[in-house]
This record gives sequence, structure tokens and C-alpha cells, in this order.
Amino acid sequence: MAGPLALKLWSSRSPGFKGENDEVLKIVKAVYAATGGKGSVVYDRGGDRPAFYDYFIEENRDFIVRLKGRSVLSWGGMHEVHDLARRSIRRTLFLHRNRQHASTGED
Repeated sequence: MAGPLALKLWSSRSPGFKGENDEVLKIVKAVYAATGGKGSVVYDRGGDRPAFYDYFIEENRDFIVRLKGRSVLSWGGMHEVHDLARRSIRRTLFLHRNRQHASTGED
């Protein structure tokens, strides 16, 4: 039987609230801590955020995110999803409109 690994409510009016990205990443980190670092994060279009990519890639985590588009806007400008794949240490597979794009992290 499958079910959620974590549920949490938050408000932007709560003391110490830093933002939605911070709240989601706290949950992701708590789940990884509870599973001994095992598992993959699967996120719909709401997960198509530079803050999440940075965490998953820097922490060498497996993840699947439904992309909103072919590029991602971050503080450094626009980045093509292929550039994000190249930053990944492991093999990364991006599916976009029934076309498959793969990177080994060495491209």
C-alpha cells in the first residue's frame, strides 16, 4: 500500500517562514533522513524550480520532474535543460514531447 511519506501545512505568516522552496526542501531532507538517503523524488510541474535542481544535483539525488518548458530561469539567466543534465553526475534522462534526451554527465 502506497501513501505519502510526509504531510505538512505551512503559512507565509508563520514566524520564521522563508518561502515555499525552503519548506519543500525541509520535507525532502526529512524523508531522505528517514529512509537512509534512499529513494527518488518525483515532482510534477511545481518542482521545475532552480532551487530544487540545485539541491538534487549537488546532493547527487535521483529525481524526476515534469518540466514546464525546455529552459529554466535562475539567478544566472536562462539555462537549457540539457545544461542541467550535463551538471548531473549520473546518467540523466529528459523526456520532452515524446522525444528523449539523455546525458551521461560527461557530454
